[in-house]
Amino acid sequence: MVALASSWWIVVPLGIAAAWAARSASSRRKARERLYDWEQEAPDASARELEGELWGSWLEGWLAVSGFRSPSAPQWFLLFQAGSIAVGILLVLIVTLSGVLDTGILWLEEIPGGLGDLLAPILAFAPWTLLFLAALLPLSRVRSRRRYIVQNVERDLPMALALLATLAESGLGLDASMERVIRAIDPDRPLARELTMFQSESRAGIPRVQCFRRLSRRLDVPSVSVFVSALIHAEQVGGGVAEGLRRQADEVWERRRELAIQKAQTLPTRLAVPLVLCFLPGVFVYTFGPALAQFIRIAEGVVRGSGAN
Repeated sequence: MVALASSWWIVVPLGIAAAWAARSASSRRKARERLYDWEQEAPDASARELEGELWGSWLEGWLAVSGFRSPSAPQWFLLFQAGSIAVGILLVLIVTLSGVLDTGILWLEEIPGGLGDLLAPILAFAPWTLLFLAALLPLSRVRSRRRYIVQNVERDLPMALALLATLAESGLGLDASMERVIRAIDPDRPLARELTMFQSESRAGIPRVQCFRRLSRRLDVPSVSVFVSALIHAEQVGGGVAEGLRRQADEVWERRRELAIQKAQTLPTRLAVPLVLCFLPGVFVYTFGPALAQFIRIAEGVVRGSGAN
């Protein structure tokens, strides 16, 4: 049984890591396709050129859109990643060399009915689960920060676009309207910080179209990309900015409403999983646990009586 359980520690972690890497690569590819669809019409700035303007490597870009924009952020991330893996390996060695794992497997094998044979591989794989979770800590931190930025931008963008469209329709210029919008948003919010940086770049002499593209690349949020695409199109063809802003504001509000309806409709399905995994097992244990324990004691008595005879 120990040999069977020890043969899983290579295959299962590699399979989990490969599945997670494939899923992450697919998500990044789809997000990149959505982000740069509008840039195919702009021959002066391709997706690769725009990416090279802001950061040099994929890791640096991933950390930057997640809010970690220090020049030494990639080095610190790799250092923390290596430290997490080292801590996980140390935990595996401590659990394996202490003999607790072998004792637990032997104890499980004594459970009658073959239940111990089913639980022993799970217990043997537990140290490698600790290693896997420890290795995921830096990745989880960056992903949670990225999720926080996206959620806050998606929450603030509809109101910012509506206010920007109203100010533009009243005859105020884009720069003055942007200044009013920045003052209306909490300065600690990600969208307010990026719009402030957009204004600083525009005042520094960078062309407005390029500033919009850099804003889209820094946030890497699909709603912002669509909004920036409309503004760039209006800027290049000389169309009305107010009309484009109003149309984008209405579309963003509509997408937000549809997303809320979609989440409300999928709520019963999402509640089914924690209900089955967390609530029903407790009910089954409370209901059938005493009867099962008594049945096991009776079965043990019968087996011992048959052995004595």
